[in-house]
Amino acid sequence: MNAGMTAEIRDLFGVLIIDNALFVAKINMDIEKVVCAIHGRFDVEKIHSEMMAIMNCWRRSNSWFTEDYVSKFDRCLEEVVVDEMRGFLKGFLETRRNELGDEALKDSDFFDALESASDYLLSREWESDINLTNCAIWWAQYYGDRVLQCDYEHTASWFVAKPGQHIRPSCV
Repeated sequence: MNAGMTAEIRDLFGVLIIDNALFVAKINMDIEKVVCAIHGRFDVEKIHSEMMAIMNCWRRSNSWFTEDYVSKFDRCLEEVVVDEMRGFLKGFLETRRNELGDEALKDSDFFDALESASDYLLSREWESDINLTNCAIWWAQYYGDRVLQCDYEHTASWFVAKPGQHIRPSCV
């Protein structure tokens, strides 16, 4: 999560016991856990045909990875989760602050918000999430990927990990 996004959330608090570095690190660690959990259970059989075609295009054209060796799919998933996490945290904490009236938000409110956000994000069906598909479309356009008709005609059986194999090693 970038500094501007964390500043929006941090501004909802008065004084927190945790420092800024821990605040940002905790949010980023929770985002990584959520992304890894979603990735680990991602069912490609449920995704939109447009998303499937883009993923097939990346595979067909050997352009699955960005210049910094991160898969475009992982970037899309992370971007969407970060955006959803930011919105959820902000809404949760604003509601909590309104409920408290004159009392300031506490560290416990922050940790409650993170737990609730993680639970919410993990309860969603990301395979059919239109924001994830839109993000993949944006990445495909950004990199000039050309989706062909044949990309719509293939399944993504290549995406499914074999037992004991991890698709995204950083999630281990």
